[in-house]
Amino acid sequence: MFYARILVSTSIAMLMLSCASQMTVQSNPQEASVSISSIHPNLKDGAPVEIGKTPIQLKTDELQSKLPVGPYLLQVKHEGYEPLSFLIPDIGAADLALNLQMQKTRVDDQVNILVDSLFKAQALTHNGDYQSALNLLSELEKNYSNVAAIYEMKASIYILQKNIPSALSNADKAIKLNPNNEELKSFYRVLTKDRSISSVPEKEKEQR
Repeated sequence: MFYARILVSTSIAMLMLSCASQMTVQSNPQEASVSISSIHPNLKDGAPVEIGKTPIQLKTDELQSKLPVGPYLLQVKHEGYEPLSFLIPDIGAADLALNLQMQKTRVDDQVNILVDSLFKAQALTHNGDYQSALNLLSELEKNYSNVAAIYEMKASIYILQKNIPSALSNADKAIKLNPNNEELKSFYRVLTKDRSISSVPEKEKEQR
């Protein structure tokens, strides 16, 4: 497992629109994930709302019911490409159409993004914030689904939470991606043994 420091580069564009009734988002390549969040300073929970994958066309009143207060931050992400962000003052009456040509992320940048996030997940774990660490690792899975270290870290956190089934599931994924990791295989065997022991009824344990 390796760790490093990264800087996520995100291009920000101001869309000088007062409102929008229909939103269309197209990208090259397609299948980019699109989300929108409110960045109003008085809004406590600005969690992004997942819209879907490009190409997308929808009426903005569907979004306004979930995010009634602007301004808004629209984010477009695709594995292996630079993320794009757009600041929208309001959505409502005027149509909004985006046709995006996404730029490939350099290999070095992708490695830095991954490693920095793993570092952060490790720090969250050490501070006892297991759920935030798991949330961060789950986000990493979306773009780095073939990296064994992500599942190995998740397995370790689930062990700390005494969630053996989830730990086993993630350890199994990590081993499939990195079958030469003998230490992880040994860890998996111990987990499997512990689960089989814990599943034995108390009466049967006493007979033993």
